[in-house]
Amino acid sequence: MSLFNFMGKYLIIIFLFLMCCGANAQTSRTKISVNEDWKFIREDDGNAHLKDFNDAGWERISLPHTWNDKDVEDEAYGYYRGVGWYRKQLNLDRTWKNRKVFIYFEGANQVADLFVNGKKVGKHIGGYAAFCYDITKHLNAFTDNHSKNLVAVRVDNSHNEDISPLRADFTFFGGIYRDVYLVSSSETHFEMLDSGSNGVFITTPKVNANRGEVKVRVKVLNEESSPRKLILLAEIYNDEGSIVVSRSKKVNLKENSSQEIILDNLIVDYPFLWSPDTPNLYHISTKLMDAGTNKVLDEVINPLGFRWFKFTADKGFFLNGKPLKLMGASRHQDYPGMGNALSDQLHLHDIKLLKDMGANFIRIAHYQQDPSILEACDKLGLIASVEIPIINTITETAEFEKNCLNMTKEMVRHDYNHPSVVVWTYMNEIMLGMRYRKNKEKRESYIRSIVDLAQKIENIIREEDPFRYTMIPNGGAFQTYKNPGLTEVAMIVGWNLYPGWYGSDLKEFDRFLDLHRKELSHKPMIVSEYGAGADPRIRSFQPKRFDFSLEYQSKYNRHYYKAIMERDFVAGGLIWNLIDFNSEHRIDAVPHINNKGMVDQHRRPKDIYYYYQVMLKDSLQVVIPSKLWTCRTGEESKVGEAFCLQTMEVYSNMEEVRLSLNGEEVGTAKPEEGICKFEVPFVQGKNLLEAIGRTGKNIRKDFHRVEFDLIPAQLNSHNHPFSQIAVNVGANCYFFDDQLRQVWHPEKEYTEGSWGYLGGEKYFTSGWKTGASNNINGTNNNPLYQTQRVDMDAFRFDVPDGKYELTLHFAELMSDKQMKRILYNLGNDTRDVKAVRRCFSVMVNGHVLFDRLDLKDAYGEFQAVAKKIEIICSGSQGIEVKFDAHEGEAVLNAISLRRVY
Repeated sequence: MSLFNFMGKYLIIIFLFLMCCGANAQTSRTKISVNEDWKFIREDDGNAHLKDFNDAGWERISLPHTWNDKDVEDEAYGYYRGVGWYRKQLNLDRTWKNRKVFIYFEGANQVADLFVNGKKVGKHIGGYAAFCYDITKHLNAFTDNHSKNLVAVRVDNSHNEDISPLRADFTFFGGIYRDVYLVSSSETHFEMLDSGSNGVFITTPKVNANRGEVKVRVKVLNEESSPRKLILLAEIYNDEGSIVVSRSKKVNLKENSSQEIILDNLIVDYPFLWSPDTPNLYHISTKLMDAGTNKVLDEVINPLGFRWFKFTADKGFFLNGKPLKLMGASRHQDYPGMGNALSDQLHLHDIKLLKDMGANFIRIAHYQQDPSILEACDKLGLIASVEIPIINTITETAEFEKNCLNMTKEMVRHDYNHPSVVVWTYMNEIMLGMRYRKNKEKRESYIRSIVDLAQKIENIIREEDPFRYTMIPNGGAFQTYKNPGLTEVAMIVGWNLYPGWYGSDLKEFDRFLDLHRKELSHKPMIVSEYGAGADPRIRSFQPKRFDFSLEYQSKYNRHYYKAIMERDFVAGGLIWNLIDFNSEHRIDAVPHINNKGMVDQHRRPKDIYYYYQVMLKDSLQVVIPSKLWTCRTGEESKVGEAFCLQTMEVYSNMEEVRLSLNGEEVGTAKPEEGICKFEVPFVQGKNLLEAIGRTGKNIRKDFHRVEFDLIPAQLNSHNHPFSQIAVNVGANCYFFDDQLRQVWHPEKEYTEGSWGYLGGEKYFTSGWKTGASNNINGTNNNPLYQTQRVDMDAFRFDVPDGKYELTLHFAELMSDKQMKRILYNLGNDTRDVKAVRRCFSVMVNGHVLFDRLDLKDAYGEFQAVAKKIEIICSGSQGIEVKFDAHEGEAVLNAISLRRVY
């Protein structure tokens, strides 16, 4: 035989082998994303599903996508809740021919109507669950081995009283905000239309250190016109990719029929156990094969972890027979400029942040999240609670109940196989949005409806999954939830507790925990939420609740952490929240943002993140936590000393910590509950801090750089000439404008030779809260304008002669509503709000700058106003800004002074 003939036959054999392999590969399941090249419009059109509809003017987008990525961040109240349309041309090649074709959505908020080639395929209700549709029969025929098809999706995030969530403290972003896939399979396959699951359900009914038992339950469909003889094969692989056990079963399936099949008694001896410290993962391949040819018709791979756990009412949580305090955080799913349309990488980054903080627990709240989240929890070792979005209130209709029960099944079935999941959660703070407050009979009926719905949800979860626990996270009104029996429904009682933030007394948290132990001693409990808001731009050496300083957030969290750790019966605690997240209706220090996060929206850690890291991780650590406070200001401690003493904290779990500044030792301290405090003498300009922790021979270091602007104690000092100062009037906090790199000093009362206010008082919105809780238009620096000094006489700077730039900052914080309330309390006509007004004049060194200034009349309420003035100061008179009130009171929100020359 010639070499040519030999090679020719050899190549033919290779070709036939590859063809067989290719054919075999095509009999199994394929899953390919179709995120690219969609067309979108944010409006409704009843004809948009038709093939000949003209979408030439629509926006071209890629998925994930939300139509609320911008309007939730603007100054206007509210955001678009309505209909958006998506259209895409699917061009299928011959690999899809003669196959079953499905389209799989990881999530679309909140109602999605699917059309293929102009025909309605289905409607999915619920904004946070995956769903799948069989579109095979709706596809166009293949021509020249290609099939062109139009997919159109109508998505609606309008408020709907029959769909939960009805109200909640987060933004209900609209759109197809997660990935979309096309899935193909043979006509004999595992079920794909069951609540977004992959059709295979894994349990480990019995696990101990010596033996792990696995049970596989599947539903198989034969959609062919002839019966099939099949083999169901399950293979368990270790992390090295080796098969450790396999089991198979022969199955005969009639034409156009389905059957549930169980493979049990898959035993793994001496399994490597899954835990947060050692997240040992196996995986299990479940194959459906033709009995005659052994060709794989369908295959699904699921994670597998061997662990056993229990919650007790007196000793908390146990994993693999050992007590484990669960500590972690809840997590929302949005990002600045993106809304909730995040990539898998951003989702994964959040989970890594939580794990790196030392957490072992996550509450995926208040809704099911992207599949990548639980995948990461499995791999990294985070115990998870997964939740459906029934929040604050319910609607007493059959349709609402139906949707809630369906959401429950979707949650359990979709996330059933993740070893990280130990708790199913529902009905967050469900009494918060109490209906019929003025009608006792209707209110009591409403409460009974809540408990009745809770029991139905509980029954479904217990039936679907008898191996995991359930939890209802209740609000902080103990008897409100206990009296109607809601605390008896779920297996674990969750408490969302905020004493010291929404309540005045931090110690009330400790008393509440002990109250649960006394009155619900038979029920395991978790602190399912606790948190305090903090804007990284706000710092204080006198932190108070609701000042949004990082220092108060740290004080609050440290108290809660200690109380949780001291009580064995508290199974765990969940910080609210891992990240600062969007809540469009909120008006705090940052508009539209709930900033109780351990990290900010851009995932930059706040101080308290480092505290938990030090307390929760086993590794030796020392950290200077104020990483985001890179620019500081302050006065000389004494005249001519050329430094400013400021307290700094260092977090460490080591035996002792030494702190130095610019190479000079500041001091050495032993951590108390993870904290060392130092008085640091900051100097003008650059300051390099070095913290060195020591435990035996082990050394750890951390560094922090600070640019410091030193204000002279005497403003006319020749040794340290005055340059500039910015004052946060009416506040005890520093404010760091991180865009302009400008630091605003807390106000102080005037002293001779220095600076400060004369007369007046801070503006209070209540008996305890300083400043307004309103969005201030025209600025990104809300905290500067939310505080002010009222009815002041003057503000003075004893600066030397020269040319200066003075800027006065104002905002009218008294709304019409507040003015009417004042009139009402005075017994006056509330229609004439002008009867309560501010009208004042402003003079600088005797010259009238503003005569009879009426902020409300000139600019409206809650509008930032900045007035910049050039001043030449002579005759050693300094600068005095005087206020003369004609009606009401004079106000000032902030003031800055810069020496030109």
